[in-house]
Amino acid sequence: QHEGETLGASEWSSEISFTTKDLFAVIVGIAQVASGGGAGTWRRVDEDGNNKTTDTAYFNNHPTYARIQDATIDEQAMVQIPKFYYKVEQAPAGSDQAGKKCWWISDQPAAGFELHPAFMDGGVEIDRFYVGKYEGADDAGTKVGSAAGVFPLGGLGFCEMKERCEARGAGWGMWDIWQLGAIQMLVLIELGTSDVQSVVSRGNVDGSGLRKTGSTGAVWRGIHELWGNSLHMVDGLVTNIENRLFVRSPENQKAWLD
Repeated sequence: QHEGETLGASEWSSEISFTTKDLFAVIVGIAQVASGGGAGTWRRVDEDGNNKTTDTAYFNNHPTYARIQDATIDEQAMVQIPKFYYKVEQAPAGSDQAGKKCWWISDQPAAGFELHPAFMDGGVEIDRFYVGKYEGADDAGTKVGSAAGVFPLGGLGFCEMKERCEARGAGWGMWDIWQLGAIQMLVLIELGTSDVQSVVSRGNVDGSGLRKTGSTGAVWRGIHELWGNSLHMVDGLVTNIENRLFVRSPENQKAWLD
């Protein structure tokens, strides 16, 4: 209703209804709509399992992807991965991708979503983790460092490599399967395919020789050589004599999940 100085109050306008939310989560997902042909066919979906059109600007402005940022810690080049929530299940009946398995992420807690395990540290929730911007390289013969333009560190066994990662001090260590899984989920949804080489770069995968860090073209949001070049060691996976796979629990670092 408008209150005028000359004519007074007007008639009431049409009623407008609206609802409010405590929290607005930005949700985006992906579904594999067909198998075969190598990586299969994928399509991005919204929170209801309907097809969603995205572009580079969409992901650059998404609260989760926008907070993937470079950082320097202890003079090492790192990349920050911010906390996010995830859901994996079939798209609901009546949606564009009904019955197809979908992977969703959300920057905020939302119904049906769980905090990704990469953001649990010994049972304590954390807001972010950091991963080396480059493949691990030798630092003073005792530590693993992250820097551009050097050759990755090789020739060491898993235990010695892990010790060198931890030698930087408290909070440092080899990346684990949950952290790698979180990064791979973010990559899959943004690039829209599991064949990242076809979208970004093949990287150094066709020869036996190592190339210096930051030189292969295999880079996603500041993380170089995420595939190819040097052998990548990942903490948190073991197999037993029966070839059963166990994953370390994110809540209890001494427990393993079958």
